[in-house]
Amino acid sequence: MSLSHIEELMVLGITRKGRIGVGVELADRRPAGTGSELQACTPYERRLPDAGDQTERNDTLVRLWR
Repeated sequence: MSLSHIEELMVLGITRKGRIGVGVELADRRPAGTGSELQACTPYERRLPDAGDQTERNDTLVRLWR
């Protein structure tokens, strides 16, 4: 089971096999540079946001968490 929530939004994932992870985030949140990517992204995914400017980095991180 995995649970994630923010403000009035909540998501729950349940499985009988293997591991599961879910996450929910507001699209206008600016997570780049907060260390969140170290906990939520693979090494490959962490390199993707570094390619753009600050707005692009944040948009990329939010898309990765979908």
